[in-house]
Amino acid sequence: KLSEGASNSMQRLKTLEREKSAVAAELEEKKAALDSLQQQVENAAVTHDELRNELALSQAEVDSITQSMSSKDDAYKSEVIALKGVIDSKEKALKGLLNKVDQIRSEKTAAEAE
Repeated sequence: KLSEGASNSMQRLKTLEREKSAVAAELEEKKAALDSLQQQVENAAVTHDELRNELALSQAEVDSITQSMSSKDDAYKSEVIALKGVIDSKEKALKGLLNKVDQIRSEKTAAEAE
């Protein structure tokens, strides 16, 4: 009976060692999977940061272009106002000359009538 008990204990010990090896192998696989997931998380975080930086740069470009367009629009409006002023000034001068021509014609007509 003693040797039978010892034999059973040895069998049980071998079974436990096999189970321990299987659990250890499974633990190693899970550790490797966890390491892989951790690396993926880190990569995703880096990608996220890179995309955020690209977005910030793109937004800065948009802001710069918008500001440039606004400045050009303001300059264009100022130029249009200035040109309108020049046109109005030339128009007044032309009207003045036309009035002078009419006055001279009237004086000439009156002089010829005398």
